Order: sequence, then structure tokens, then C-alpha cells
Amino acid sequence: MARLAVPVAGFGALWTLVLLVAAAAGVPGVTLDTVGTLVVSPLWFLLPFVALLSLTGPLRRLAPAAAVPAVAVVGLADAGFGALPLTVLAAWSVPYTLGVALATGRLSGRRAGIALLAGGALAMAVLVRWLDYPASAVGVPGEGRSNLSPPSLFTVALAAAQVGAALLVRPWLDRRPTPAAVALLNRAAMPVYLWHQSALIAVVAGMAWLTAGAPVPGLHTAPTAWAGWAPGCSGSPCSQRFWPPRARSSRSLAAGRTPRADRPARCVRRVSGVYDERRF
Repeated sequence: MARLAVPVAGFGALWTLVLLVAAAAGVPGVTLDTVGTLVVSPLWFLLPFVALLSLTGPLRRLAPAAAVPAVAVVGLADAGFGALPLTVLAAWSVPYTLGVALATGRLSGRRAGIALLAGGALAMAVLVRWLDYPASAVGVPGEGRSNLSPPSLFTVALAAAQVGAALLVRPWLDRRPTPAAVALLNRAAMPVYLWHQSALIAVVAGMAWLTAGAPVPGLHTAPTAWAGWAPGCSGSPCSQRFWPPRARSSRSLAAGRTPRADRPARCVRRVSGVYDERRF
């Protein structure tokens, strides 16, 4: 638990300080609320994670068979017969249980890997093609539902396929020394997870500053088509990312409009309505 408590405490303390300093500097309250919501949204996962940690003992004895009733619980929830806390715990218990079985030697071998990978991939295809599940593993603006709110059978099938793929490549990986960078990243898995929303905020605000507040399609607004990425992908990176801000600022001044300092903040607030915060 110390490996969990230390990064969470550090994350909370640093962001508390940042928000207090920003409030003292006069940052608008609505911007602080948006940033605070985006920052703390990853913390929801700590509840099912801690619950699963406490269940590791029983799962050692029951894995991997315990994954079967968990899948049934998620299926019932998808059909409209579920409670959110139970569904969340059941869905994330599937990969956790498979991981426990892998660690204890109860899940191994090429056949198990092929079965999980093929079964998971086939299940995802069936769910998307014939049962109208979203094809995205995470919530996407414009979709009628999210595979994470609450976690659906698609999410469980994806987890099974990923575990199967890991089983298939494990013998090859075991024959090779673990690179130092990979070992370091493994030890930093929790901090990376905690800070990934902070990275989103930095990118959103940074791009808003570079473009003088003009929204970047797909980043500051909902993605509508592949064409929305064309301006960011064509031409020189310098001409696309560094010259437009100066040109837009010049046009604004010529039109009598002074570029406002709070444009990046407005883009951060706008993206909060675009980014799917449904993390369950």
C-alpha cells in the first residue's frame, strides 16, 4: 500500500499547491473548477483497485475460474440489470483475476494465450458488428454510450485479448533481459497513471497558447472527420504550429481585437466539455 499511498499523496499535495497559487494569482474560478475536475478524475480507479488488492488472497485460490461469474455480472449490467459499484468491481476483477492466475502459474501456455486472444477479439467483433457496442475502448464524443461508463462486455473482451497476447509473447520476453527503461517505467506505473490527465491539460493549454487561442480541431473541439487533422499533419511543423499564432495575432491587432490572455484557459474549459470524463 505504501507504493500506492506515496505517489497519490505527492500528486494531491502538488496539485493542491498549484490550484491555491493559481487562485491567489486571480485565475477565474470556472477555470480552476475545470482543471480540478480533470486532475482528480483518474482517482476514481483507486477505489476498485484497493478493493481488488484486499481480495487478492481469495482470488489466489479461485483464479482463473473467478473471472467467469464476473463476466456474467457485467453481461447482466449491459442488459440493464446491474448496480454501478458492483459492475465496476466485476469488470476490473477480470483482468486482475487473470493476472493473479498468471502470477501463480495457473494460467500459462500457448493454448491459453491463443484462446484468450482469439476469444476476446471475436467477442469484440460480435459486440460491435451485431450488438451495436461502440468500437472505441474509451468514451468518444458523439457516441451514444461509452464502453467505460460503466465498463461493458467489450472492455472485458479487450482485457482478455490483451492478457492472451501477453501470454503468447511472454516466453520470448522471458529469454531476454528487461531493459532498464522498461523496469523504471514499471515501477512508475502509478505515477504515470495519476499524471496522465495533467499531461492532457498541459497539451491543451500549450497548444492554445501557440495558436493564440484558436481551437485546434480534435483537441479543443469534438473530432468530426479525419479532415480535422489535416491542418496539423500537412506542411512544415514550424509553419503549422509556430507561424499561425503570430499571423493570427497580427490579424487580431489589425482588426482592433487584442488577443486575450485567458484564451488558453477558455480552451481548457472548452475541452472539458469535449473530453469524455466518464471513467467508470
